[in-house]
Amino acid sequence: MNITTNGIEKGLKSFMNGLKSISDSFTNHSAEIQHPWYISPHLAFAFDAFAHSIKKNFIELNTLNLQHKRIALILRNDAPLEGFDILLHLLLKGNTCQLSIHQSQEELLKLFLELLHTHLPQLSLGITSVNQRFSNVDCIVYDGPQMNETWRSYLNHKHLLELRNKEFPVFLTGKETPEMLHLVARDITIHFGRAADSVRNIQVPTAYDFDPLVNALETYSDNQFHSRYFKHYEYQKAAMLVNSIPHIDNGYVLICDDISYRGKIAVVTFQTHIEKNLCVGFGQSGKRFFQQSTVLNNWLSNM
Repeated sequence: MNITTNGIEKGLKSFMNGLKSISDSFTNHSAEIQHPWYISPHLAFAFDAFAHSIKKNFIELNTLNLQHKRIALILRNDAPLEGFDILLHLLLKGNTCQLSIHQSQEELLKLFLELLHTHLPQLSLGITSVNQRFSNVDCIVYDGPQMNETWRSYLNHKHLLELRNKEFPVFLTGKETPEMLHLVARDITIHFGRAADSVRNIQVPTAYDFDPLVNALETYSDNQFHSRYFKHYEYQKAAMLVNSIPHIDNGYVLICDDISYRGKIAVVTFQTHIEKNLCVGFGQSGKRFFQQSTVLNNWLSNM
């Protein structure tokens, strides 16, 4: 691919505007995606977050460090645009990609590729196949749920990078402003808690008052009207009641200190922390696009 700094800089800026335009179309409900978990407000959030993440990482993304690898890329599909940042990063570094993606993401991929073709046409040429048998690749990048040993041994015939998504608990003190708690509530509920960076665990001091957080969650009470999500909520609630698990229930989110429920849809677990060791993080969900850039660069450079 013929990639130049000036072409990438202009293309990325117009690409960001294209992402924001699509975000606006979902906000105004003029666009829809046929997917049981992808609703318009979440899609609008994802495209807007992607645009902001490009802006935040603009210098790194616009730095020429061409690698010219033939890469097979396998992406997860739990939340809109997950893994698309990895695809864009690899293309910007001059690699070609053979892409394997779940059919539930195909409509979003079509929108994404149309943006690439319009604003970064030289990059769109880097996608050589979608959902076809991998052939003549130098390495495989996997971004998805933890794979079993059988699949890992099968993929290991090529250089394999298995990207691990770290869980980011939120630390609360009880002194948070309403705005901070609103961000925490958003990060619990956006994408129905299914995203790789959704908040699934919070750390709180002893005798923490959960009422302000429960009140903040009210902003996202519409989640209870999503049939698939509500079935998960009802199932987890029934399990807690049968097993006599103490919990807080606001009608669509369950909060408990039983670590065995961590990662369950509609459930947030909590543990207590010592405040002097506190480190606080807010407003993270959907903002971690391009967080794997350093890992990708180092791995490809050392391959």
